[in-house]
Amino acid sequence: MHEVLAAAGEGRQLGTLARRARDLLVAADRPLDSTGAPTELDTLLATIESLRRSEIWHRTMADDERHMEVRFAMKVGSGPGRGDVIEGVIDLVFREGD
Repeated sequence: MHEVLAAAGEGRQLGTLARRARDLLVAADRPLDSTGAPTELDTLLATIESLRRSEIWHRTMADDERHMEVRFAMKVGSGPGRGDVIEGVIDLVFREGD
């Protein structure tokens, strides 16, 4: 989902997104139907298309400063030998106005 969403944010068309989604689902060993197609492909593409029609998507795409799938790591806690590292991926962040 995340990689397909990032590709959609780059302006990729549905055909390109469908091929990318299919490849990713197969690589992730997701369930396949009797023809070898991922059973979740249609649902994934419908979700992406629904998002692309949303107000928040249009606001995001209208902004010059947006970032998708940004990896981060940060230390929390303080003191020598103390604290933990939190890692993750920010799905989407954008600046709107000031």
